[in-house]
Amino acid sequence: ATPPTGKYGAPPPVAMSMNNSATTSPSGSFNTPPQGTVTPPPAAGVQGVYNPMNYSPSVAQPVSQVPKYGAPPPAGASAPPPQQQAPVPQGGPQPPPTYATPSMQGPQPNAPGYGPPPTAGSNTGNQMPHMASNHGPPPAVGQSLPQEPQLSASEKALKFPSPIELIAGDAKNATKFNTAVQPVPPPAASKFITIDQGKCGPRYIRSSLYTVPSKKDIAKKSSLPFGLILQPLADPVLGEEAVPIVDPGSSGPIRCTRCRGYMCSLNTFIQGGQKFSCFLCSHINDVPDEYFSPIGANGYRMDFTQRPELMRGSVEYIATGEYVTKPPRPMSYVFVVEVSASAVEQGVVQSFAASLKAILKALPEDNNSLFGLITYDSSIHFYNFHSSLTKPQILVVAELEDLFLPISAEQNLLVNPNNSKECMISLLDNLPEFTQRSMNGNNAFGSALEAGRLMLNESGGKMICFLSSLPNVAPGKLEPRLKSEHLGTDREREYYKPHTSFYQLKGEKLATAKIGVDLFIFANTYLDLATLMPLSTTTGGQVFYYPRFIPSRDRIKFHHEFHRVLTRTSGYDGVMRTRFSSGIDISLYQGNHMLTFGTDMEVANIDCDKTFVVHLRNEENFPEGHMVGIQCALLYTTRDGQRRLRIHSLQLPTSPQMANIFGGADLEAMTYLITAKLLRASISTPLQDVRRKALDICVQIVYAFRFYCSTKSFNPQVLVIPEGLKLLPLYLICLLKSVLLKNGRVSVDYRMYSRAQLYSMSVRELTIFLYPRMFALHKLPEEAGTMAEDGSVILPPWERLLNCSLKPDGCYLLDNGHRMFLRVGREVNPEFLKRVFDANSVDDDLSFNITDDPLANRVKAIISALQLEHPSYKLLITVKQGGEKELLYTQMMFEERVEETMSH
Repeated sequence: ATPPTGKYGAPPPVAMSMNNSATTSPSGSFNTPPQGTVTPPPAAGVQGVYNPMNYSPSVAQPVSQVPKYGAPPPAGASAPPPQQQAPVPQGGPQPPPTYATPSMQGPQPNAPGYGPPPTAGSNTGNQMPHMASNHGPPPAVGQSLPQEPQLSASEKALKFPSPIELIAGDAKNATKFNTAVQPVPPPAASKFITIDQGKCGPRYIRSSLYTVPSKKDIAKKSSLPFGLILQPLADPVLGEEAVPIVDPGSSGPIRCTRCRGYMCSLNTFIQGGQKFSCFLCSHINDVPDEYFSPIGANGYRMDFTQRPELMRGSVEYIATGEYVTKPPRPMSYVFVVEVSASAVEQGVVQSFAASLKAILKALPEDNNSLFGLITYDSSIHFYNFHSSLTKPQILVVAELEDLFLPISAEQNLLVNPNNSKECMISLLDNLPEFTQRSMNGNNAFGSALEAGRLMLNESGGKMICFLSSLPNVAPGKLEPRLKSEHLGTDREREYYKPHTSFYQLKGEKLATAKIGVDLFIFANTYLDLATLMPLSTTTGGQVFYYPRFIPSRDRIKFHHEFHRVLTRTSGYDGVMRTRFSSGIDISLYQGNHMLTFGTDMEVANIDCDKTFVVHLRNEENFPEGHMVGIQCALLYTTRDGQRRLRIHSLQLPTSPQMANIFGGADLEAMTYLITAKLLRASISTPLQDVRRKALDICVQIVYAFRFYCSTKSFNPQVLVIPEGLKLLPLYLICLLKSVLLKNGRVSVDYRMYSRAQLYSMSVRELTIFLYPRMFALHKLPEEAGTMAEDGSVILPPWERLLNCSLKPDGCYLLDNGHRMFLRVGREVNPEFLKRVFDANSVDDDLSFNITDDPLANRVKAIISALQLEHPSYKLLITVKQGGEKELLYTQMMFEERVEETMSH
C-alpha cells in the first residue's frame, strides 16, 4: 500500500541521548514461585490438546511493521532521513489450515478423570490402599535413590508455551491471509498481509469465534465469549490494498428492503441476475434495472470484476442524497489551551506553541481544515486570525456565566492556517512570554469548553484541550477529593466514578453538536481523570496523559502524539450500526461513543485508532449448514469534507460440534473481550473479585473443553486445553499483573488513563501490552536492524519474559507499546558498549554512538522502528543492572511471580 497522503511532515530523528528518567508508574515486587509438580502427559491418541510435558517450542521469529510517518521536528531538530518506497509483495490464495482437535461425542459425566482431584488418603491409580508409596522395591545396599535434576521456576516455565512461538514466522516476509480460504486469521501480533477476497479482513472486524454454535445451549455450555472487535477506519499495513471507494450514483447504494443491509460481496444473485438474496436475512430482493448484469457460466455476474462491492468484503461508498442532512465541511480544529500559572511553570504553553508552529510550517498547500485558538485562566481569550490581519486581535471575555462569541467564528476565529500562517506564527512566538506575565492561578476549564462549543456549533469538528491543573472556577469547578489512605483498598473504587455529572452532560451536548474532545493532561498532582474523561469517551475522543511533565524529557513524545491527532485518518459526524443474521443479539456495546436509539453508536469523532467492542449472544437454534452474516456500516464525514459510507461484511459458519467451536476460537479477540468486560466490572466491583473473575472465566473455558471435547481419561492434575487457546491462561495472568488490574498502590489517574487507552488500541496493541516484546541487542542476528524487502526494519527474535532470560552480560530492549526500556547488564561486552554507546563502562553516560558504526546503526534502527510503529510514541528509559530503576524492568517479567500474582 502506498503510504498515507496528506501528512504534515516527517518525524524528528530518534534522540541519540537516551532518557534516564522514568515516567510515573506503579511499583511492585516479584518473588520466585514455589516448586511445581511434574504432571504426566495425556493419554495417547488425543490430539489438539496442549500438555506442557510434551511441548517443544519452536525458534522465535521477529515481528515488525513499517514505521509510520511521524511528526515534523520541533524547532532545532534536524531533518529525518528520506522515506524509501517499498515494493508491494504479491500474494495468492493459501490452503486452509485443519483443526487438530479430538472428536466430540457429547458429555461424558461418568468418564474417568472428570471428577475432582483425589483427597488425602484416597486411593489413586493402581496403588494399593495399604501401600504408602509406589516407588518400587527399596534400593540395594550402598545404592542411592535416583536424583532428578532440580529446576528453577524460570527453567520450568520454559516448558510452557509463550507468544514467541505463537507469532513465529518469517522475519523478512509477511505471511498471506486469504479471507475467503483461511477460516481463522493469524495471530494479531504477527506480521501478515490480508488479501480481501469477499470477506473483510481481521484488522476491521475480528471475531472471538469463527465457528458459531448452532444451538443456544451449546453456546452456553462452551463458556466461550462471543463478540466482535471493530476498528472500522484501521489503516492497512504495507503490502495491503486500501479500501476501495465506490460512487453509487445519485440513487445511493443498493439495500435489502427488509433488514436494510447494504449490497456486498456475500449476497447471492439468482434468477439470471434479476434478484439477489440478502446474506443477513435471506430476503429475496429485486435488482434495479440500472444495476442488472447477467450471470456468466462461472456463476458470477458478468460485471463482477468491475464492481469492487462485489469483490471485496470492505468497501467505501460516496454518500449522497438521504445520507447528507447538511452540506459537509472540512474538519475544524479548536485548540483550547490553559495558560494559568501551573501551565506556565510546567512548560506546557511553550511546548504547545513550539509544536504547533512546527506543524503549521509543514502544512500541505492543499490543506482545507480550519484552525482556531482559545486560551483560558480565570477568563476566556479568543483570537481573531482574519486573513487581512498581520497580527492577531486578542478578545477577552471575563463574564463566564453567560458566555458569548465576541465576533463571528467563520473567517475570523476559525481560519485556514495557510491563509493566516504569518498571523498565527506571530502569536505562537509571543504566547509564552505573554502568558508568563499574567501568572493567573485560576482555571475556568468548564467555560473554555463552552467557548469551544460556540465556535464549532455550526460546523462540528474537534476540540483539542490542554489541561495542567484542577478546574477551580465555576462552572465545572472540581474539589480535590483523593485521600491517599484509600489507595489499594476497596474505597479506591470511589475515585473510578465521576465526582460530578457536569462533564458527562457537557460531553453529551458536544456529541450532539458533532464535536469531539481530545484531552492532553499534564499532571503534577491528582487531576480527577475519572470526572474529566467522559468528555472524550462520550464524543469519540482520546486522552493523552503526561505525569510530572518535564519538557526536556517529554516534549518529543507530546509533539509526536499532538501531530498524530492532526494527521491520522479521521472523520467526524459519524453513526455506526452493526447488523446480524436473525438469532444473534447484541448484549453490550463498549467504546468511545454515545449510544442512540439502542442500536446506533453515535461517534462525534472517529479515527483509525478507535476500537469498539460488541458483545453477542445466541438467541436461536440454527439449521445445519446455516451461515451467520455480520455487517458493520459507518456513515461519517472525512477530514476533507466528503460524506462517506464504509461497509465491512463478514460471514461465519455454524456448527453443533463443540470441537469445531473450540477449533474456531480466536485467542487475541477473546482476550480483548474478556479484558473489556473485566474493566467495566472493575468500576463497581472490588478489585479482588474482578481478579478472581478473570481466573474463573479461564477455568470455565478449560473445564468445558475437557468435559465436552475429550473422550479419554486424564489425570486431574494435567491441564487439558485446546491448542488455539493454550496461551489464554498466560494472557489473563499478564492482565492481572498489568496496571489495569494489578494490586497495590497505583496512581488512580494513571490507572484510569491506562484503562481508557483500551479503546484506542487495536487487538495487536493489546497483545503486545499484555505480553511485551523483549529483544536481546547484544546477540543480534546478521539481518536484524536492516531493511527487509518490503521496506520494514527486520527485528530480532523475541525473548521470554523470565528472569533466567536476563543475563549479566546482556543488553535487552523491552517494548509494551506505551513505554520502552533498555536494560544494560553489569558484565556486558566492553566492545559492545564502546561501539553502541561510545562508553568504557556501564557506569558511564550511555548515549548512543553518533559515529557511523554498523552495529550502533542497526540498534538505533530497531529502536526507531519500535518508537514509530505504535500510535503512542514511546520514550526510551535506560535501566542499569542493580540501579534504582531495575524494579521497573523486572516487574515486567510477566511469566514470573509478581507480587501476589502467580507465575505462568
